[in-house]
Amino acid sequence: MEGILVRDLKVNSFFTDETFLDNQYILMAAEIPVSLDMVNRLQNWRFIQIYPKGELKENSAPPNLHLSDTSSQLPTATLDKTIQEKEKQTRLITNYFDLITFTEGIFSHFKQKKELNLPEITTKVKEMIEWVKAERDYVLSFTSLKHPVTNYNIPHSVNSALLAIAIGDYQKMPPHKIIELGTAALLHEIGMVNIPEELYMKEGALTEKEKKTMATHTLWGYRILKSFSVPENIAEVTLNHHERSDGTGYPRRLVGDNFSTYSRIVSLACSYDSCISKRPFKQPIDGHKTLLQFLTTHKLKYDDKALKSMVFCLSIFPLGTYVQLSDKSKGVVYKTNPEDPKFPAVKLLYSKTGEKIEDHQVVQTLPEGGLKIIGTFSPEELKERR
Repeated sequence: MEGILVRDLKVNSFFTDETFLDNQYILMAAEIPVSLDMVNRLQNWRFIQIYPKGELKENSAPPNLHLSDTSSQLPTATLDKTIQEKEKQTRLITNYFDLITFTEGIFSHFKQKKELNLPEITTKVKEMIEWVKAERDYVLSFTSLKHPVTNYNIPHSVNSALLAIAIGDYQKMPPHKIIELGTAALLHEIGMVNIPEELYMKEGALTEKEKKTMATHTLWGYRILKSFSVPENIAEVTLNHHERSDGTGYPRRLVGDNFSTYSRIVSLACSYDSCISKRPFKQPIDGHKTLLQFLTTHKLKYDDKALKSMVFCLSIFPLGTYVQLSDKSKGVVYKTNPEDPKFPAVKLLYSKTGEKIEDHQVVQTLPEGGLKIIGTFSPEELKERR
């Protein structure tokens, strides 16, 4: 669709077909007159262009609609909500890819020059914390974004840090501890710079010798951070993020509380992101199925407090999960429920008859007498099930 500049819109002009904020968000239906209020709001929210499917008709009312009739115009609250949501999604994409670029720079700079700019990293972590606190539900929907880097350790480090920060914030940790936790999570894979790329990017199963080589990244990471006088409570996370509470982890098979709170949180966040993410050697697992595994068969592997906190941050049906509701409508998990993680808010995408829903209606799932989630599916399955 070809864009029209907002500044060129004329009051009472109209378009012969639907008009969009971008290729996803509908702004107004066909033959709805442009109002001064709408133009002002678009300018206030700094939208430069809108994208009509139809032709622009200027200085005349559309057929069968009086200019004084406002019942067919998009409600101001709906327009505000649509624009605000668009702005948040734009901010999510911008901030997330900025973090990817920043973290990629950390890894590559260290690999080339053996330098770590710790003050710069701390500043970035503080920005991440502010973002998580302000827009947690949007931030934790990072699973829907496709990152442009081939080295999966980069987005994995970012994802683990965002989730660890959310867990720390949910547990009401003091600000300085969340900074330490976020820093540890962002740098927990720094030891991978000393592992041959052909090893961790290998598509097939690793040999026993290769597994032992891969496992050394935890010790490499610890040594790297200690060489820069990083505090022990941050550095030891790089050493212990593959430990498990039941003693099945590595490198030291620590049990229970024998490794720190930071390490137990990053261990969980790291494992969750690894499960739901694609790797050269495996396909991703659905977030809902991953959480169910963590809560049942893998429950003893992870710290109970950290696991409960993560469930409340993500919900049993994690943010961004495509779901089917009990009335056969389909949508995507949009917002967590602080009262009960089993019943999040869902943004409807398709009605029970399969029609696409354009106004981004959000419904609250309920334990009794309301809509319930009865299934989950992938984006590809969503297209097939419409």
